[in-house]
Amino acid sequence: MVDTRQKVIEAAIQSFSMFGYKGTTMDKVAKLADVGKGTIYLYFASKDELFHHILGGIAEEIRHVAEEALAGQRPFFEELEQAIRQVLQFRSKHELLVKLALEAKALGTTKVLEGLEGIDNAVIRFLSGELRRGQEQGDVAECNPEVVAYVMLRTYFSLVTEYANRIAPISDEEIQRTFHQVFVRGLTVV
Repeated sequence: MVDTRQKVIEAAIQSFSMFGYKGTTMDKVAKLADVGKGTIYLYFASKDELFHHILGGIAEEIRHVAEEALAGQRPFFEELEQAIRQVLQFRSKHELLVKLALEAKALGTTKVLEGLEGIDNAVIRFLSGELRRGQEQGDVAECNPEVVAYVMLRTYFSLVTEYANRIAPISDEEIQRTFHQVFVRGLTVV
């Protein structure tokens, strides 16, 4: 038996992926889920609540992707860089996140901007936790982990997207070298 709540969530993901936040209505979700609109309200009080539930699930998926990259078999910063790379690859291939990023850029939809900021904040919390762990292990110099996590994520994201789009495509090797020069050398305990 198919769980009705899960059908609603999957239909909402499909609708947000196809139509964006602004273009999604509870009527569209109900039609895609093949349920009455009132059924949705048994599980979610509003489109906004449904949207935040979905983004919370995506944030959890991203955390799982990052944790998988931290296998503990390579040097600390190699693993951290790999985790960031895996997160950005996940984001760039996730149909809903791609649609939301386009909507945010084109329309500046407040709910979308807030949702994507929430995803970024979850990644920053994860990275800052890893930086703290690195400090405790003696791999990372004294720093403010939240600030460094923010700068790491934004720098990596900028290299992958903005630099590549505005100046020239950049290879994974060049990104790794830059990451190493900027963060590893600068944060390594001497």
